[in-house]
Amino acid sequence: MASHSDETNYFILVYDRAKRALSRTISYGTKSRHAVDDYSKLEREYEGDANVEVVLIGSDSIETVQRTHANYFGAAEVTNPLLRGILDTAGAV
Repeated sequence: MASHSDETNYFILVYDRAKRALSRTISYGTKSRHAVDDYSKLEREYEGDANVEVVLIGSDSIETVQRTHANYFGAAEVTNPLLRGILDTAGAV
């Protein structure tokens, strides 16, 4: 588990819905302005492409993002045993 930090780190995830996989993960540390600028550029780049989702997330760590946004990292990343059991029973990828 990541250590507690009072500083927010910023991450951009570019998710390909057709492939059900991340095509890019970009880390900005605490540089929020840079993250927001790049997010805007990527949104324009993928505008009109329904298969691509661009997400800007602020969190203490990438490990937290992987837990709170597990759907972008694949169902195999779900570590909660109850949720994992539900997904396995449903046959979720």
